Amino acid sequence: MAASQKSPREMIVDRLVAADINTDNLAIEAAGESVRVTGSVASESERDRALAVLSGAQASGVRVGHVIEVRPGETPAKNEEPSADNRFPPEPA
Repeated sequence: MAASQKSPREMIVDRLVAADINTDNLAIEAAGESVRVTGSVASESERDRALAVLSGAQASGVRVGHVIEVRPGETPAKNEEPSADNRFPPEPA
């Protein structure tokens, strides 16, 4: 592989980031020309964008497997304040 050519994993990571997908809760593992993406994203629209990225990578010849769940509240979207967790209020002084 030429130094300027990216691995399938690097290509997918770059495409996910370019699609404004938070990869903090995603594991992106490569084995040869195959890549497996597992984990969670914060919204259904983020999951849809991730699947579109993976579909595009697959169309370019990379074998892709994925298990991406939606878990709202785990990772706030960029420019979004995390919501307060009222389940565990502070104890009175």
